[in-house]
Amino acid sequence: FGPDVAPVPIAYPTGQANDQKNAEILAKYLGHLSGATFTVTASETLPAAPVIAVGNFVPADGEGLTGEDFRLRVREGRLLLTGASSRARAYAVYHLLEAYLGCRWWSHSEESVPRQERLAVPALDLLRHPPFTLHSMMNIEFSSKANDFNTRILGSGTENFTGSHNLQPMLEGYSKTHPEILPQNAEGVRKFNNLHYCYLAP
Repeated sequence: FGPDVAPVPIAYPTGQANDQKNAEILAKYLGHLSGATFTVTASETLPAAPVIAVGNFVPADGEGLTGEDFRLRVREGRLLLTGASSRARAYAVYHLLEAYLGCRWWSHSEESVPRQERLAVPALDLLRHPPFTLHSMMNIEFSSKANDFNTRILGSGTENFTGSHNLQPMLEGYSKTHPEILPQNAEGVRKFNNLHYCYLAP
C-alpha cells in the first residue's frame, strides 16, 4: 500500500461479528499507519484478489488448528489471517501489526504507530502455535479493559488457574490449628483473611 496505490479492501465472513471487529481494528491501524482509508465488508465467500481476508472463509482454513493457533499467509494476491478461534484471529491481526508493520503496544493507554509512506509485508506463510496454554498475566495493565490491551499482547490463554484463590477453602480448617500459615497484619496478628497465606511458613 502506498500513496499511489489504492488501499486493499478488507473482508470478513458474513455473520461473524468477532471477525468483523478484528477486521475493523486492522482497518483502523492500517489507516493510522498509512493515512489511507481501508474499507471493511462482509462476504459469503473469499473475495477475489487483491484483498485482506480476516477469518475462516472455508473449513480448510481452520484444519489442524486448536486453541489459539493462527496463520498469516500471502496467497495469489490475498493476505489471509485465519485461526482456530475469533481470539486467535484477533492475535493474528495484532501480530501482523506488531511483527511486520512496526506497531508497539506499551500499555493500555500508550502505543506506537509509525506513519509510513508505503506498507509492505513479505511473502508470509506463518503458523503460530502458543507454546503454553496458560499465559495470562496478573497486573493492572492486563486487567484493564481499555483498548483491548490483553489481546494486543496475546495475553489470554486457553487455560485458567487462579492460584491462592483455589487454596483458600482447602486450608481454612488447617489454619485454625496452624496459624503460622496465615498472613501477619500490621498489628502483628496472624489472621484468616479469606484469600492469602504465608507461603514461607515451614
